[in-house]
Amino acid sequence: MANYLRTLGQAVKFTFDNHIPWTQRDEDGKYIKGAASAYYAIQPWLEIFGRSYLITSIDTAAVERLKTTLYKRGKSNRTINLAIQSMQTCLTYCAKLKKISQSDLDWKSCKLPKDALVRLHYEPEQVHELVTASREVFRDDALADIIICAFSTGLRQGELLKLRVRDINFLDNTLISGARKDKEHKTDRRKARDVVHIPISAWLLPILQERCRDMPGTALIFAEDFNCDRHNLYRRFDAVKNYCGFIEEGYCFHSLRHSFGTYQFRIGTSSRDLMSMMGHALIQTTLGYSHSTDEQRQNAIKKMDESLPWLNHVTPPVSKAEPVSHLPRLTKVGTKLLSDKQLANLQPDVFNRYQ
Repeated sequence: MANYLRTLGQAVKFTFDNHIPWTQRDEDGKYIKGAASAYYAIQPWLEIFGRSYLITSIDTAAVERLKTTLYKRGKSNRTINLAIQSMQTCLTYCAKLKKISQSDLDWKSCKLPKDALVRLHYEPEQVHELVTASREVFRDDALADIIICAFSTGLRQGELLKLRVRDINFLDNTLISGARKDKEHKTDRRKARDVVHIPISAWLLPILQERCRDMPGTALIFAEDFNCDRHNLYRRFDAVKNYCGFIEEGYCFHSLRHSFGTYQFRIGTSSRDLMSMMGHALIQTTLGYSHSTDEQRQNAIKKMDESLPWLNHVTPPVSKAEPVSHLPRLTKVGTKLLSDKQLANLQPDVFNRYQ
């Protein structure tokens, strides 16, 4: 059955219909979790080459064309590598089931080096500037509200768009995000697949109260304002971001999550508490948001001194160094250093020998 599939479109459709990690869909038929990531990652291939492109034509030159096109569009190395990986998975799966011939392309050598990890974040004053521009310049209150929620909770954009009225507990003043045990909530999952309780800040509370008023528990809080499309959110946020002057590469909506983590460390939140709120599986990920400064180090030692005042009473006094005038004077004789006493007792013939 080799060469049963001929075109790129056929191979992609076959993989999404049969490869289990790529077949995951929700009740509305939309791709979720790994399938959604694979769907977006493979789109550049279909856009650049077309669905009728022959599979036998996918070679090193085709991969280089893809990389060059995406690079000119400003895509990161990670995004380009995800596109390459998605096609590798697709063709490998089809070849495994004897639908196409095995490709001899060296996929590993085609991938770009990983980008350096850069976590750009907005300062609180800059977040306020983004919110003000959204409301007063762009007249986009929905965008301003979701910016405040992202900065106040550290939720990812996908988690914000999935947030429902039932996830807000006003009695405990907490926002709940994560996987649920009951079937009704099975599609509302965090990336870390756990349930996280995040306290609601005073800045965010009135926004949630207004948005949840008289709404059913299943109603989405933010998604309807963005047509349930994260790309719609990205486009509107980018317009505000560029207007405010944040044009440096790396600033994006996800930077609001970095802002939450960085600011929480700055005000003294423990790493374990922050790890829990951000839903990290590893403490090393959380510690990546800590940025040590000279002022913080000075304050750390100052706090230790203030909390342990008895240290000043038990520490032995520092002994004074002997004045230099009390030390013996040394004279270099040949290759040796001799004191005045040694020099006086030195025999003339020995002295001459040293010379």
